[in-house]
Amino acid sequence: MSKEAIMRIREIEAQAQAIREEAEAKAKAQIEENEKVCEAEAERAINATDEALKVKLNAVKQRAEALIEQSRKEAAEDVLTMETEARGHMREAVKLIVWEMFDSCQ
Repeated sequence: MSKEAIMRIREIEAQAQAIREEAEAKAKAQIEENEKVCEAEAERAINATDEALKVKLNAVKQRAEALIEQSRKEAAEDVLTMETEARGHMREAVKLIVWEMFDSCQ
C-alpha cells in the first residue's frame, strides 16, 4: 500500500472516530433530556394523583360526618321515644311497686 492510501485510511478512521464521539455526545444529551422530561412528568403525575386522592378523601370525610350526624339525630329521637314511653308507664310501675310493698307488709 502506498503512503497516500495509508494516510487516506487514517483520515477516514479519524473522521469515523469523530462521528462516533459526536453521536455518543448527542445520545448522552438526549438521554439526559429524556430523563429530565420523565422526571418532570412523573412529578406532575404524582402531584395530580395526590390532589385527586385529597379530593376523594375529603368527600369520604364529609360523607362519614353526614352519616355520624344522621346517626346522632336518630339516636336522639330514639331516646326521646323511649323516655316518653317510660314516663307513660311510670305511673303504673309506681302503683305496682306500692301494691307489692303493701302486700308484703301484710
